Amino acid sequence: IRLTDPCHTVAGSPSHSRHAVQARAACGNLVDRRAFLSMTASVLLATLPLRPAHAEVSPSDIYARYTYQRPQDILGFVRDQAPAGDAEATLAAIDEFSVAFPMYKIGAEKGLILEQLVRLVQPQLVVELGSFIGYSAVRIARNLPPGARLVCVEANAECVEAMEGVLRHAGLRERVVIEQGLASDVVPRLAQQYGVAQLLFEDHCKQCYEGDLITAEKTGLLGPGSWLIADNVLYPGAPELLAHLADSKMWSGVLAPAKYEYDQAWNPSWEAGKPDAMAVAVRTVGLSQAQTDETAKQLQSFCGSLATACQPLPLAPILDVQT
Repeated sequence: IRLTDPCHTVAGSPSHSRHAVQARAACGNLVDRRAFLSMTASVLLATLPLRPAHAEVSPSDIYARYTYQRPQDILGFVRDQAPAGDAEATLAAIDEFSVAFPMYKIGAEKGLILEQLVRLVQPQLVVELGSFIGYSAVRIARNLPPGARLVCVEANAECVEAMEGVLRHAGLRERVVIEQGLASDVVPRLAQQYGVAQLLFEDHCKQCYEGDLITAEKTGLLGPGSWLIADNVLYPGAPELLAHLADSKMWSGVLAPAKYEYDQAWNPSWEAGKPDAMAVAVRTVGLSQAQTDETAKQLQSFCGSLATACQPLPLAPILDVQT
């Protein structure tokens, strides 16, 4: 749109025309001139078509317009559906795309549990093991306090590329450091490189949970008062991790029940909504009694904020959490 200044008379134009007289009347001084231009711009902008609000797309429409052969393939849909810089719309687009093309992500129910813990702990450093396309990274990063950062460890190069695009589109890329590699190779050096993490999120290979947690403990990545949240501890299951948390005497924790997030709509024998849970624990070894009592209150507050009551960790009830 080109706005013409009515106070400027183009050479050869009839200065006595009705439009010119009206324009000069509107431009008696600089204030009136600015007001005229502002009013004109407002009227013209009001006639422009606005970006339509996000509308859900049916799976059949997604199949017709998009493919999903590599993790990066989701980026086109996210960019088409979500305004740049809108983290909530970015998450909604991923959720919508996954109805047509099921993928491994924590989903909305577990995502809210994760976000609630981040808001409670207010960590300056979070480490995520297993990031896939960055869905949970968006949920973590948007809740970080000022100056905090998230370190994502992801082995798959294509997933790293997809995560980069998702985080950038959500407007959160500057809060996240991406370390490409296996957790078993990366975790041993994280403490020296980044310091002590206040929160560790495990969502990679379930049989790796215990070993990588022990490495994080031994190398100082996790210290007194550090928190752990681990997904899928009941299904597919991480019994070694649960045994370590219950038997080590170094952790106090609970299970936050939630449905298994992955669905196989094409599989008639698939049981949707399988019972699952996230393990949430705080490292109490090395804390004073007052600090231990405070972490117990935090854990109770966390459980009280959830829609489903927390349950004790298997093998041994560590905390009698009232919800």
